[in-house]
Amino acid sequence: MDIPIINFGDMDLAVSRRMDKAFREVGFAVFTNVYDRWLSDFDLWEESIRQFFSLSPEDKSKYAYSGVTKNLGYSAMESEWLHPERPGDLKEAYNWKAPYDMDDKYWPTELPLFRVQAEKIERIMRTLSFEFLDR
Repeated sequence: MDIPIINFGDMDLAVSRRMDKAFREVGFAVFTNVYDRWLSDFDLWEESIRQFFSLSPEDKSKYAYSGVTKNLGYSAMESEWLHPERPGDLKEAYNWKAPYDMDDKYWPTELPLFRVQAEKIERIMRTLSFEFLDR
């Protein structure tokens, strides 16, 4: 079975037909040209994320993970794992959600543009979700 590849940049009715067919027959699809008009915004967000993970361990720990109830904040290397008898995961993480619904204490004050970019990316992603639903 081939995975459908759908050019989301096509502004015709055929996109919605291809989406319908893909989800009914395969269950998923690969979409291209989804966020091209916002590439520079995603580049700035990527840089903001790089800056956050470049902070010192002490600075990052100020935004420590809240736990599963809120699922917000920074998780250090090896602080998460899937299997209790195995070593921790070799990754760091920063969990956030819609900025209007996030506690201020989880926004890194060392990076003044971090929250601004997060707010913009969240708006872009909300717009994209509406565009997908509208098709």
